[in-house]
Amino acid sequence: MSDEALTARSTIGKRQILSSDNCLFYRGRLAHPGRLELDADALTFTPTRMLDRVAGAEDVYIPVAAITELAAGGIHHNMDVSVEQ
Repeated sequence: MSDEALTARSTIGKRQILSSDNCLFYRGRLAHPGRLELDADALTFTPTRMLDRVAGAEDVYIPVAAITELAAGGIHHNMDVSVEQ
C-alpha cells in the first residue's frame, strides 16, 4: 500500500490518527471496551458499546500537552496516563 493510501486511510477529516487500538478503560471496578486513538493533539478514548454509555462511560479527551507521565507494559499490556490537574 502506498504512503498516500496509508495517510488517507488513517485521516478522519483533518485529524490524522498516528496510532489506534481497541482497549479497556477502567473506571473503578468497571472496564469499558472502546477505541484509543492518538493524534498530534490528543489521546482520545471512545466507548464502543451503547450499554457502557448507559453505565456512565464517556468519551475521554486528553490533550498531549497535559500528559505528564506515561507508563506501559506488564502482563496485561496496561497503559497508565498521568495528567496535570
